[in-house]
Amino acid sequence: MSDLINTARASIDRVLHGDATAEDVLATIDVIDALKALARDLAGRSESAIIKWIDQHGQIERGEVRYYTGPNVTIKCRNHEATVEAVLSASHGDLAAVARCLSSSAWKAGAVRELLPPDEMDGLFEVVVSKDLRTGKPLKHLKKADSRFAKPKEIE
Repeated sequence: MSDLINTARASIDRVLHGDATAEDVLATIDVIDALKALARDLAGRSESAIIKWIDQHGQIERGEVRYYTGPNVTIKCRNHEATVEAVLSASHGDLAAVARCLSSSAWKAGAVRELLPPDEMDGLFEVVVSKDLRTGKPLKHLKKADSRFAKPKEIE
């Protein structure tokens, strides 16, 4: 494992010093992806082992933090239309009350964009670009586009 970490550090250093080739950059991406996969595997294995230990020996506390086991629970809406109708009815049509029942990312911007004209869309949604606190410039992130999953564009 330390070989993988050393390889990653050397690969990153090569890219940082500016004398890297495109192959060096791709090798850096590959070694970091391998480290991420290893971390995910170790996290999953350790969580399983810790759950088993806690189930046998009981919860663990460290200061204010308590580690215990329990089911993974999520709450999902079964019927969006019926929920909107029920909330509208219960709030007597108060749209502000309905809006308070929505989560921060309740709207699928892409789906809304297909229904609304651009000027109305721009008035309802904003694009927020994260900025570096020191420089005020937009933060850049490595992005990846896989043409196997791209939606084909219509030819006009």
